[in-house]
Amino acid sequence: MFVVLILLVSKFSALCALPNTKVVKALNTVTGRTMVYPQEVAGGDHNVFVSANDMDAKMQVVDLLRAFGWTNIFDLGDLSTARGTEAYMLLWVRLFGAMNTGMINIKIMK
Repeated sequence: MFVVLILLVSKFSALCALPNTKVVKALNTVTGRTMVYPQEVAGGDHNVFVSANDMDAKMQVVDLLRAFGWTNIFDLGDLSTARGTEAYMLLWVRLFGAMNTGMINIKIMK
């Protein structure tokens, strides 16, 4: 069992206040509807990112993402990598404005 905790303070402050908490960062690059219905954007052919220090906690979130229908789960690494997804939101907001919809996301291709 895991608990979803929404924090309105910095990650650092939260970890100092709750040192035994396992934090997993995911789903902050998509809208609420896309979070639970990923197939509604490009038939589900896009990525969701996951960052965490604890592998067991990360795998619980990955299992939850799969239950929602996510197939392209991109493990960025430890929790410090969450800064990248936070910075991406600057671009996401501009895309939202330009496309006049929040039902958007990106796909990582190599």
